[in-house]
Amino acid sequence: MIIWFTGLSGSGKSTLSDYLKKTLEASEFSVCQVDGDVIRRENQKHDKFSKEDIIENNLNIISHCQKIE
Repeated sequence: MIIWFTGLSGSGKSTLSDYLKKTLEASEFSVCQVDGDVIRRENQKHDKFSKEDIIENNLNIISHCQKIE
């Protein structure tokens, strides 16, 4: 299962994701947390936020998640 949080910068996505991860792990679920900013940095596009760059980053996230499953 993949749960993807989207929203504006500073809206609490990482905070909510961190809490959910801890809660699920406490219930003995295996959790892999993927941060879009980390994926963007790995692809050296950390300062690119055009519509095309966001779409490309989202596709990279999807590809990354498919490898994990």
